[in-house]
Amino acid sequence: MELQPIVFLHGFMGSGADWREICELLAEDYYCVCPDLPGHGANTVRDFEAQLALAGLASELQALCAGLGPKAPFVVGYSLGGRVALHAALLQPSRMKALVLESASPGLEGAREREARLATDDARSAALLADGLPAFTKSWYATPLFQSLHRYPMLLAKLQAARAANDARWLAKVVRELSPGRAASGWAGLASIQTRTLLVAGALDVSYSAIVQRMAASMPTATMLIMPDAGHNVHLEEPVAYAQALRKFMASCV
Repeated sequence: MELQPIVFLHGFMGSGADWREICELLAEDYYCVCPDLPGHGANTVRDFEAQLALAGLASELQALCAGLGPKAPFVVGYSLGGRVALHAALLQPSRMKALVLESASPGLEGAREREARLATDDARSAALLADGLPAFTKSWYATPLFQSLHRYPMLLAKLQAARAANDARWLAKVVRELSPGRAASGWAGLASIQTRTLLVAGALDVSYSAIVQRMAASMPTATMLIMPDAGHNVHLEEPVAYAQALRKFMASCV
């Protein structure tokens, strides 16, 4: 019997390998596909001068989903990967069987917010190139958003080493061109998404827990899961519980 496919999309500075433990927990019953997003991991053999945009990444995701065979895949996106998956669902949800968004936001609503974030990300892009990836990675994981990861020093060290192996020029481009300050807000379109959706956040990530609660109130087919002992990166901090939650959600979508 042909296994049900799942497409996993990683976050900024990550790679498809970030999902390895989750895939190992699901591999008996699901066919897991874990691409590297543009500018990450091995996905740098492309035109560097071509503009990156969520619409383009969403189209690439739709093409990947269409090429996986007759069964529409589940799509699981974390952070940046969640933004890509959500944008694809807003454009053409029929390519997905169901959607899981982890620590992902529909974007910034106000022009001032977007302008401020754009300035921040342009500065981050310049700092990444000036200081190098090891220094940038260390400062990135020192932000409050990733504070809960510091409970797992071995995991944090592994993440920092993997992130520092990326291509600095490409990641600077990603920070700059895929900044939420450059993208239109998706909040207004949430109510139109009919695809079954699971919204995940960690309780220790206060800001994204609030975003997920607001998203759930706007999406008629969404359910919400706040993991009690996790922060922004739920699938790495609580992999077993995360995989169990995915299994339960996917079984309910049959």
